[in-house]
Amino acid sequence: MKSRGEHLKYYKCDSTEDSSCLNNPESLEIENCEISLSTTSPKDYRCGTVKGVNEDEKIAIRECVQEDACKYELSDDKTFILGGILYQNSTCEVCTDTLCNKD
Repeated sequence: MKSRGEHLKYYKCDSTEDSSCLNNPESLEIENCEISLSTTSPKDYRCGTVKGVNEDEKIAIRECVQEDACKYELSDDKTFILGGILYQNSTCEVCTDTLCNKD
């Protein structure tokens, strides 16, 4: 849990650019979760992870998101679209502890 004045830290990666993002994000970049939107307060920050599968291709994207990001990331049928590719049966999770988006 973060203390006052401390930023939420998260793993930032995209498995389409680095395959380590799928199962080993601990070896990748860690950043402070700071969304620079005037309407966003620190309590709205979350660590986020989207995972999906298209045939034999699995993806994972880990980033800093707003708390309600999952309702915008996936369609009603749990499809995630990245670069025009549809990833079926995708998952989207947000969490509030530092570096909690590793799974």
